[in-house]
Amino acid sequence: MTMHLSAMNRIDPAAEPRLGVIAGHNVAVTAADLGQLDIAMYGLLRLQGQYELVAESKASLMREHLAAGIAWKQGQLSEADHRLHTLRERFAERQMFLEAASVDLSSAGLAADGGRWLIAERLVARAARALFAAGSPFAAHAVSRLLRQGGLRQLDPW
Repeated sequence: MTMHLSAMNRIDPAAEPRLGVIAGHNVAVTAADLGQLDIAMYGLLRLQGQYELVAESKASLMREHLAAGIAWKQGQLSEADHRLHTLRERFAERQMFLEAASVDLSSAGLAADGGRWLIAERLVARAARALFAAGSPFAAHAVSRLLRQGGLRQLDPW
């Protein structure tokens, strides 16, 4: 977290507004990952009107992925599940298949947390197929190995 904050403080938002949004988003995601939900929520709200500075096609998707992660960490599992499902569909519609695979892995971790192992297994398999199709066999192999070892809890990106 300190590294993210240090890097963010070196960015001049007036000179590089897009970079400032990306850095702020990364700080909020890291805060959510560390369970610092107050900081993550503050970052999400602070960036609310600025996401559009990032490519429009990705702006709302970045915001939605962060909101899903925060909902997950707050224990709002059905809201997180709904957000992730909707987000995955939006990535797939835009043919952003690696991003969709990333959401599948998030959804798999959420399903595993809820004891829905068959759903988690299917999501991981779909993500692995997408990674392999994208020419990322190492990543696909790593995902399938993780699944075989029963390490779904390690998939929690939040």
